[in-house]
Amino acid sequence: MAKPGFSYRPRDSEHFLGVAVDSPKHDKNTSVLFRTGCATGITNFHAIVGPMTYEDYRDCPADVAKSWLSVPTLRYDDFDDLFRHMPMACNLVGVELCERAEPLETFVWPKRSLILLGGETDGLSAKAMKSCRYMIRLPGAVSMNLSACASICIWDWYCKTVVKGVYRDEQRD
Repeated sequence: MAKPGFSYRPRDSEHFLGVAVDSPKHDKNTSVLFRTGCATGITNFHAIVGPMTYEDYRDCPADVAKSWLSVPTLRYDDFDDLFRHMPMACNLVGVELCERAEPLETFVWPKRSLILLGGETDGLSAKAMKSCRYMIRLPGAVSMNLSACASICIWDWYCKTVVKGVYRDEQRD
């Protein structure tokens, strides 16, 4: 039975979305982001990369819904650990203000995506950006709050991929 306040969409075998934060600095931003993914029922898993522990995240008052009880939350030691253990057939989509990044407004999502965001102060590393199959950017010339940025990306993926049925033909990419 679903908890009050949570809306769950049926999961299917063709679509999934994960969200990972590489080296987050503040547990509140990560907690708000994961709570958003859980409350909307859109994300299938969450990942923390770097030194933040389960206890840091679990005990954060920003996640009053305790999303980690409803959506698997994984922890990786570093980016290489995350990259080695990504789900099969999953496309890593980095979010960063960089030349290579496509505007979110025109980006066509893969059905199976892992959104990767960098920590609040440093963003994504050069290695992480190079490893991403796709890079996207949100409008604006300055970086956005981590949880706000992720929430926008989660909603965009859902609206385009699940609601409208628009996604990349991954067999051609």
